[in-house]
Amino acid sequence: MILTRFTYTGHRPGPFAVLLPLLIALLGACLSTPQPPGTDPDGGMAAVADTTFVDSLALLGVPDSLLAPPLEAMGDLEDESLREKILRTHLSLRDLQELYDEGSLSYVDHELDLAEEYFYLLQEGVEEARADQPDSLALIYLASLDRQLDSYIEIITEERFFSESYAPVSESLTEAYDSLRIRYEVPNLILPKIEPSSFERELLLVERAEVQWWIDYFTGRGRKTFERWLERKAQYGWVIEDILVREGMPRELIYMAMIESGLSTTARSRAAAVGPWQFMSGTARARGLMVDAWVDERRDLEKSTVAACRHLEIVYAMFQNWPLALAAYNAGEYRIQRAIRLQGDADYWHLRLPRETREYVPKYIAAARIGVDPAAYGFVAVEVDTLRFDHITLDDTFSLDQVARAGEFPVRELTRLNPHLLSGCTPPRVDTYSLRVPDGRGEATAAAVRKIPEGERIAWRKHRIKSGETIGQIARRYRTTSRAIMDLNGIRDARRVRAGTELTIPYPRGVAVASASATRSGTYTVRSGDTLSQIARRHGVSVSSLRSANGLSGSRIVTGAQLKIPGASSGVNQSTHQQTTYRVQRGDTLYDIGRAHSVPLDQLMRWNQLGPNSTIRPGDELVIWQRRSG
Repeated sequence: MILTRFTYTGHRPGPFAVLLPLLIALLGACLSTPQPPGTDPDGGMAAVADTTFVDSLALLGVPDSLLAPPLEAMGDLEDESLREKILRTHLSLRDLQELYDEGSLSYVDHELDLAEEYFYLLQEGVEEARADQPDSLALIYLASLDRQLDSYIEIITEERFFSESYAPVSESLTEAYDSLRIRYEVPNLILPKIEPSSFERELLLVERAEVQWWIDYFTGRGRKTFERWLERKAQYGWVIEDILVREGMPRELIYMAMIESGLSTTARSRAAAVGPWQFMSGTARARGLMVDAWVDERRDLEKSTVAACRHLEIVYAMFQNWPLALAAYNAGEYRIQRAIRLQGDADYWHLRLPRETREYVPKYIAAARIGVDPAAYGFVAVEVDTLRFDHITLDDTFSLDQVARAGEFPVRELTRLNPHLLSGCTPPRVDTYSLRVPDGRGEATAAAVRKIPEGERIAWRKHRIKSGETIGQIARRYRTTSRAIMDLNGIRDARRVRAGTELTIPYPRGVAVASASATRSGTYTVRSGDTLSQIARRHGVSVSSLRSANGLSGSRIVTGAQLKIPGASSGVNQSTHQQTTYRVQRGDTLYDIGRAHSVPLDQLMRWNQLGPNSTIRPGDELVIWQRRSG
């Protein structure tokens, strides 16, 4: 990763504040050192003392160009650095140097957790050694080691910030993060161990009038609503709770999803927040969820809960306080930070916040308190069928109807288990996708789906209805049925569809369709998500020939660009066959054209460099080779 270096601005003394007293102490030590009998006052010992002084300055960061001593003054020690001398004469410091070396190597290997373990041990060792070392050189060495340790901790802190990873609590890391946060107002990503007692103390055990108001509401006018919420929790609350526990979060956070959406996977707010955790699309994508025309994983019970844990970890790490973390989840972390800064108060209960955010935490506490023990508040448990399911992994795009037929269960079961699939199929252009199927049917369904022949698998495209178009016309164009289009898009009355409505169209693979948006013969318009290899494969040509025909040196292509499709060998004996052309008419399919000219479909596609997902349009000219007469 590219790491932007922040300047450390904590309260640690500046380099000259550290340097000056050490220089004075060192000079005093050198000047007061008694000379052994027989030593030349201008000879060896003086040279060693001068060298010790210079090397000590080098350890403190003074440039070598300013301090380089004459090599002849080193005598027999010219190949031994001051650090090596200190370690040779102070055996107790060797272990510290080894810890430093191991930590450095771990950092270079990007094993941040392991590096921190070594540096934590080193930090403790430096403190103990400093207390036991009267020798000035050893103290200078420890000061140097401590300074380098601080630098490493700052760097690791920044690495964790940019990668949004977490570390256990450490006084050193906390100090480094404080420096970053004060100077740059960035979130503190140290993730303290979450103690249940702190969660209970800050939230579940809070007694306030606002909390009691919501308890009275949920047990009074809002009772019917809360009963529906408890029923959903009984059905599939275990899914959310298991993930919360697995991610190291309090299981009681399920009641956040309860007050956010009533635990509904299809909930949508006026602000376009979606799913049980009510993610906005931008936040959802930032937390790793897919949101597009094919799939909205904000509605996926499992994936959205993992994303919510990720988001809650970050906001809790920023504020170190549960009420503020919940408020930040509702209103946004920077709005809460700004309120704290402007009002000079970090107590949620004292902050002036928007009404919804002021009510959010007491509403949550009330819901959690009732949800933990519904019977104590007069709610009667209702018998419901607990949601159970298996997972299967698909390596191709399939309709839910295909999967249901393969698994021999109703398609409505698949739809209920996968409410995040918006177009009645798994998303295209992904290598694999995990699908939930009814409990106990996973292995058999996966095996049956793998046996679906390539020719029977379905291709998908989006079609925006034009003025005057009918469902029947669209079905004929794509060689599918009106019923298939209506069922897939939830259309009850074909006469009530409006121009501009976007439909998902299923059609058999290998069928090229006459469509106004299709490719002209010999050219292809690059679409979003296309790659050269995909385009080459669709048209039965090599990537190298495609590059050559279009003057491309690499694989970069631009959406909307027109690519020339190079001709492929027809494989036809031209002495016995002659080439003719056919102009495509509206509603034509390759199958119909081939049958009319007594040509197999695969030959017709090969002659015209058409792949399984290629399309034709009215006015295109197709090459057809026919046997010469006579």
